Amino acid sequence: MKKWFMVFLVCMIALSVSMPVASATPDKPEIEASFNPDTGMITSTIKNLEKSKGAWETWIYKEGESATSKDIFYKIDNLETKNYSVDVRSSLKNLKEGTYKYHVKFTREDGEASHAYGDVNVGPSPQIETHLDVKTGKLTAKLTNMKSSNGNFEVWLYNEKSPTFDHQFFYNVSGNRAWAQNEEHVVDVKSGLDKLKASDGKEFTYHVKFNNITDNKTVHQRAKFSFDPEVPQLPTQLMVSPTLVKGAHDQVKGINVAAGIEGAKDTDKAKGIWTFKVLDEQHKVVAKKRLLAHKGIHAEQLLKVKRPGTYQVQVHFLGKFNGKRLTKLSGSNTVTIPDSEQSTPSIEADHNYVEIEDQDIDSYLRVDGMLKDLPKGKVRGTWTFELDGQKFEMRGHKKAHKLFPLFNGEFGLELGKTYTCKISFDGKAGHKKVSVTKDYTIDIPGIEASYTFKDGELKLDGKMINGETAEGSWDFGIWDSSDKQRAMGSVEDVSGLNQSYTFKDVKNDDYTGFIAFTGEIDGKEFVVWTVITIDKQSGVVKPGDGGDDHQGGINNPTDGRKVIDDAKGGKLPKTALDEQPQWAFYGILTAVFGLMLLAVVYRRKLVTAFRKVS
Repeated sequence: MKKWFMVFLVCMIALSVSMPVASATPDKPEIEASFNPDTGMITSTIKNLEKSKGAWETWIYKEGESATSKDIFYKIDNLETKNYSVDVRSSLKNLKEGTYKYHVKFTREDGEASHAYGDVNVGPSPQIETHLDVKTGKLTAKLTNMKSSNGNFEVWLYNEKSPTFDHQFFYNVSGNRAWAQNEEHVVDVKSGLDKLKASDGKEFTYHVKFNNITDNKTVHQRAKFSFDPEVPQLPTQLMVSPTLVKGAHDQVKGINVAAGIEGAKDTDKAKGIWTFKVLDEQHKVVAKKRLLAHKGIHAEQLLKVKRPGTYQVQVHFLGKFNGKRLTKLSGSNTVTIPDSEQSTPSIEADHNYVEIEDQDIDSYLRVDGMLKDLPKGKVRGTWTFELDGQKFEMRGHKKAHKLFPLFNGEFGLELGKTYTCKISFDGKAGHKKVSVTKDYTIDIPGIEASYTFKDGELKLDGKMINGETAEGSWDFGIWDSSDKQRAMGSVEDVSGLNQSYTFKDVKNDDYTGFIAFTGEIDGKEFVVWTVITIDKQSGVVKPGDGGDDHQGGINNPTDGRKVIDDAKGGKLPKTALDEQPQWAFYGILTAVFGLMLLAVVYRRKLVTAFRKVS
C-alpha cells in the first residue's frame, strides 16, 4: 500500500510541475506588412505579441511568379523586436516598370513562422526635359514621369570634342528640396555660354543631372547646341501622288492616294488628322476618308472611285510637326480614269533568254506580248510574231510569247546584233474588234574576244558589244588541246564594256579560250559568254569550232549560272561543233524516214491500181 501511495505522489508532483510550463508556451506569431512608396520602406509588425526574437526574411519578385533565391532578398537573424523595417529603394531602382510582390517571413527561435504579402508598384523611369536658349542664356529643366521628388539639379557646359574637357563650366543650381512633376527650374548659364562662344569649336554640349535623394536615383539629360543654330523651316504643303488600282481585265477598282509632308525627313515626327478627298470635274466631292491621330509624315488611303473621268485629289493635314502646331497643310493632284470603251488598245512587249533542256538548241530568245487598255470582255484572237524572216501565228488571249533559237552554228539569231520583232494581235475583246501592231527592237548583247600570247603570258580581252552599260563580273579560262582546263581567273564587281585577264607561265601550245560576263547590261540581268581558239603561231582569233562566227551564248541569270559553274569546274561550254554531229544524225534520220514514208505511199498506190485493173 505504501508503494502505491509513493507512485501516486510522484505522478501528482510531475503533473503540477508540467502544467505551468505548458501554460507559459507563447502564442504563434502573426505579422502584417505594408509598403510605403514615398520612403521605399517595407514595415512589418507582430500583431499578437509585444515582441519576439527570431529571423526576418523579405523577398521581392515579379507578380505571377514565385519567390526564388534569384529574386531580391533581405534577411536578418536573432532580432528581438515587434516592428521591423527594410529599405528596398536601392533594389527597386533597377526594376522595370510593372507590378511586383513582396513576401515577409518571420521565423521565431522555436521554429514557428508567420508570413505577410503585398504589392509593390514600380512606375516609369523619371526623365528630364530641357531647353536651352543660347540668346538669353536661360536653361529650363523639368522632371517628368514622377509625381514628386526630393533632390537637386546640377548643370555642366563643355566642349565634348576636347580631350581634356576644356572650357567646362559647372552650376550647382539648387539645394535639396521637393520638386513636383513638370515643375520648371530655370538656370542662368549666360556667363558660361559667353566663355564657350569665345573658345574654339562650333558644337557644344550641356548636361543636366538630377540627384533624387528620395530613392537614391540619378537622372541625366545631354544635348548638343551651337551659337548659330539653323532655324528649322516648318513645312508649308503636302505632296500628293494618286495611282489607279486595277483588277481583272485592267478594270479600275479605285484610286490609291499617297501623301507626305514636303521636305520632311525620316527623323521628323508628325501627328494629326489627314483628310483625303476626290472631286469630279464639277468640283463635287465623290469620295472622302479621314485618318484621326495618325502618326508619321506619310499617309495613304484607297478611295473607291471607278467611274471614268478626270478627278482632282486633295489631301489636308492638321496637327503637330516635331511638337509644333502647324496651320493646315494642303496638296492636290489630278488623275484620270480612262473609259475602257473608248481607250486605244496597245501591245506591251518584253524579252528574255531561256534554256530548254532535252532540246537540240540550248538557248532561245523569248519575246512576250501583252495587250493593254482593252475594252471589257473576254479576249480571243490571233497573235503574230515576225522576226528575221520568220513568221509565226497562234491563237491566244491577253498574253502570248514566242521562242526564237539563238545561233547554233547553222541557223538562229546572232549575238551582238539588233533585230526588230513585229508583234500583232487581231481579234476581239468582248464584242469590240481589236487589231493592233507593235515593232519591238531587241538588242542582243555579245562578247567580242581577242588575245595576245607572248613569252609565256596569255592575255584574254573581252569587249561587250550591243550594250551601252555593263556592271558585273567577268570570268576567263583556258583549256589545252586535249580539252583539259589549265587555268581560270575572275574580275568581280566592275563597271564598263571592256575587261581583260592575263595568265602567266603558260606553256607554248594551242588553247581554247573562254570569256564570260555575269551581271546587268543596260539594266537587265544576263549571262553572256564566248569561246575562241587560241593559235600559238598566228595570234589570230578563231571561233571555238572553226566556223565562220564566234561561238558563244546568252541566257538568264538562273540558267546561265550553270555555264559559269561548269566552266569553273573544268567543263568547257558546248559549242556548235559539238552539236553538228547531232544535227547531222537528225538530218540523216529525217531523210531515211522520208524515204520509208514515200515507199509506203507508193506501195499503196500500186495496190490500189492493181485492184482496179482486176
